[in-house]
Amino acid sequence: MPLTLYYLEMSPAVRSTLITIKALGLDVEMKPVNLMAGEHMTPEYLKMNPLHTVPTLKDDDFVVFDSHAINSYLVDKYGKDDSLYPKDLQKRATVNQRLFFDCGVLFPNLAAIVGSILRQNAKTISKDKADNVTQGKFISSQSSVLQMIVLCTYQSSCGILTGLRGRYRMQKAGNIYDSLSKV
Repeated sequence: MPLTLYYLEMSPAVRSTLITIKALGLDVEMKPVNLMAGEHMTPEYLKMNPLHTVPTLKDDDFVVFDSHAINSYLVDKYGKDDSLYPKDLQKRATVNQRLFFDCGVLFPNLAAIVGSILRQNAKTISKDKADNVTQGKFISSQSSVLQMIVLCTYQSSCGILTGLRGRYRMQKAGNIYDSLSKV
């Protein structure tokens, strides 16, 4: 049975999973989820993913949600080497630390920025909010490809969703973002 990905394309989390799938060369059945129509709140979807989030990956009877968990799972199961996600435990711990930082710090900051623009019709972003995201003190030359995929999809989605493309940029992620945007 093929892998099935439940997704909403504009989601940065989904887009990081799509890039990971492409990097691994996987054949995946794609099932769009219309959040505006409440498709993520149906009994069938909630049984599969009680957090009603996207992306959600189904691999036979196994279901995993949260893009970080999905991406790690896919690389561990299908990756031919550790070019996307290191196998060395100390290097992996450093990457995981940064991925968890994304969950706990980066994503909430970006959600606040995007939310203020989309819901509150804000025309500007405070320098503090922008600096929290764009300075990228957690990005280093030791960042893994998987980590950079996650960060760059946030950058591109924020630009698309807010109309601020190019005005606020994760400077250290810029070159990698430019490369990934061609994928």
